[in-house]
Amino acid sequence: MPSLLSQQITQMPPDRIGEALIALTGRDELLDNELKVRRKHANQLAVLDGRVDDDKRDRLTEDAQLAELGRRELARSALAKADQCWEAYLAQGFIERTQLHREKMAELAEVRDELRKAVDAHEAKKAEHKGHAANTDLTRDADDAEKERDKIGRQRGATREAIGKHTATIEGLGVEALRLRGLAEGDDGKPVDEHLTHVQNAEDDLVAAKAEFGLAEKRLQLANEELENVKEGREGLAGRVLAALDGVADAVSLLDAVAVTEPNRATWEPRLWLHRDAVVVAPGDEQSALRALQSVPGATLVLADGPLDELAAGVLPDGLTSSVPLSRFLNALKDRLDFRGDPSHVRDSGLSEAVLGGFASPFAGREARLNLARAEVTTATSFLRDKDQELRRAVLKLKHERQLLEAAEATARLIGVRAGIKAAEANLGIERDREAAAEAKWKEADAVYTSAKSALDNHEERLRRLADELKACQDRRGELAREERAANVAVDRVQISVWRDTWHQPYETATALVEREETRRGRHPAAWWLGQASLSFKEALTYTTNDPNLPDSREESAPPTAPQIDSFDFDLPDSAMYATYTRSLRDLLDATNEKDRILQDRIQRSREKRQQEIAETEAELEQISGDLKKQQEMVESSIDTALRNISARLDELDMERGYGARLDVAISRPPGPEDSWGWHVTPKWKRSSSGGYISYREVANSAQVKIFAIQLVLAALLVDDSVPARLLILDELGNSLGDANRKDVLSALHNVAKRQGVTILGTCQDSVIYDAAGVCGEILWFSHTTASEPYNRPTRAWGFDSDHKRVDLLAPWLREGREEP
Repeated sequence: MPSLLSQQITQMPPDRIGEALIALTGRDELLDNELKVRRKHANQLAVLDGRVDDDKRDRLTEDAQLAELGRRELARSALAKADQCWEAYLAQGFIERTQLHREKMAELAEVRDELRKAVDAHEAKKAEHKGHAANTDLTRDADDAEKERDKIGRQRGATREAIGKHTATIEGLGVEALRLRGLAEGDDGKPVDEHLTHVQNAEDDLVAAKAEFGLAEKRLQLANEELENVKEGREGLAGRVLAALDGVADAVSLLDAVAVTEPNRATWEPRLWLHRDAVVVAPGDEQSALRALQSVPGATLVLADGPLDELAAGVLPDGLTSSVPLSRFLNALKDRLDFRGDPSHVRDSGLSEAVLGGFASPFAGREARLNLARAEVTTATSFLRDKDQELRRAVLKLKHERQLLEAAEATARLIGVRAGIKAAEANLGIERDREAAAEAKWKEADAVYTSAKSALDNHEERLRRLADELKACQDRRGELAREERAANVAVDRVQISVWRDTWHQPYETATALVEREETRRGRHPAAWWLGQASLSFKEALTYTTNDPNLPDSREESAPPTAPQIDSFDFDLPDSAMYATYTRSLRDLLDATNEKDRILQDRIQRSREKRQQEIAETEAELEQISGDLKKQQEMVESSIDTALRNISARLDELDMERGYGARLDVAISRPPGPEDSWGWHVTPKWKRSSSGGYISYREVANSAQVKIFAIQLVLAALLVDDSVPARLLILDELGNSLGDANRKDVLSALHNVAKRQGVTILGTCQDSVIYDAAGVCGEILWFSHTTASEPYNRPTRAWGFDSDHKRVDLLAPWLREGREEP
């Protein structure tokens, strides 16, 4: 049971507060009794559900059994219907086959009469055709005339072919002569061999002109490339050296860096010529430059006086300027190489080497080098232009010489063509005379052939007509023979003897049976009755498919399946076969007839018994439901009254010290047999005279909350005086209370315990025991021996009784067994 004083009441939900208050009122027994009735109701409901479920389950089985009974009964009806349709089929079939047999016999007699007439006509036409076909002279005459005409025709064709060839030759030579006359108009009268020599010489001149033009193009290309290299300072070997030093050291071409004034060219240009491919680097870059130039043999390095971007420190020789500091190198060059005249040159006495001067254009200094390169481009351009003109003249000359050669050759060929035309014209006249003679002979032969062919065609046309007439007579004879055979087959197919033997009754009996069925189902052909018999039998089989009371298709006694029935040939009235097909099913249905009737009666009795048991269980459940409803109404009413009385008592207790209190109560019944009631009790109290009721969960002073909880417990105890021997245990009695509040609470507990006959056990700290001693009936004092000792000191007890005589009377007994102090 939840305790209202063992924890902060503000932490308890309303349903736990409700359970605690109900326990304090002593109404747990009501809830226990209600739970018993509720469980009894659930058990009875489960019994009813079980019986209903059993009934449903049994009904499913019984419905399946009844369905099987119904299907077997339908199968019996379908089988009886099949028997009736089979008999009607035999009767109607016998009638139809009798009538059909009469019709087929009449058709057979008619066909035989027509066949005799066709045989006579065929024999007469055969004799006439044979006599006419014996005449073969006309064919021989026509063949001879045709061969003679074809022979003459071939001769005429050969002559015409020769005429065509001569005519084509004359036309072709005429066209060629016309073309050659046009070409020969420019002939200068010189022989062809001389013109051939001129053409060969012109072709050689053209080849030479093309070669010189190519060299001029190459010279201009090299001049342009040299100009670009000079612009970038990378021409010649110096250019390759500068490319190798990219990213390794700062460098510049010596001839780009040093310029010579015009008056000093004669003395300085020979000195600089030997160093025209040299490259200048700073002294500190010498080793790295040498390593980078290992793959450039012949590379020449000149070390500057210092870094290349510094101003020159020394004095340059007269007539020289330099963009990098080179005074040391240039002065050493001046001292080493002496200038001498006539001719102008410089001499290295140590090496016994001389370099001649006299250069036409300056080559030292960047601007001078650019001027040289540009001059070379201009010269190469002019040279290329001259070679282009020479090439054009060579092309025109070759063209002219070829035209003269073509005219000379045309003149020579024109003479031969004219002679050929004259010879062809002479031969053409001879062949035309031959053709005229052959044409006259062919016409005579064609007239003879035409006459012979006409006579033969008339003869053959007569033979074809006779052959067609003979074929028609033969076809008619064959057709009638086939019709006779077909008529015989048709008579045999009627199988009237089989139908007569199967029906084995007079024709009138069959007619009477068909008339009876006609009044019931209408008039139908035999095929319809056969189909109805088959459908009815298949229907009977369908009703018995998967019937556990009948053998399956693997047993010999099982009836045929529907696919097997479809394969039966009912074209002939085989009653024995029909009886065989239906016997097994008929015997099986007859064997289960009595058992089906007994099973149907048993199912009916079992259903009536189960319905009676369900009705009795429903009546008992209705009685228990009424008891449960009354019990729950009584519990709800009793506890609702008790909670409202507690609310009234709580209000009275709170009004003694405060402004009033109340309980908001919401009760919900348990939905299931094992579920609990919902007792939602929300205590509220006023915290001022003008304020409203505030929920117990709102923030408040802990002492106020403690006092309110104690008052709530006391209110529950004050509600009912009829509950005997109640015990209230209060933990940490008086804790969190001030002196005045503690004394008021202890006094209230004392009064309630005395008035209601309730035993109250309260635990408290040493600080509270002095206030509690004045209001309690007995004190039990527990104390520790030490902090580490697991056992307490002996318990000390103090009793209080307002009747001193009773105290004196009991004192010796209480002290019995104690040691004297």
